[in-house]
Amino acid sequence: MEGCQGHYELLQLTNRTEEGTCEETDEQRRINDA
Repeated sequence: MEGCQGHYELLQLTNRTEEGTCEETDEQRRINDA
């Protein structure tokens, strides 16, 4: 999931709408971190 974090940052920098591909994994990471 860590690789997804870096990908998410790239998406933010490029302002792409593909963040949905990483949104699911990011949500799981939050639950795991909780």
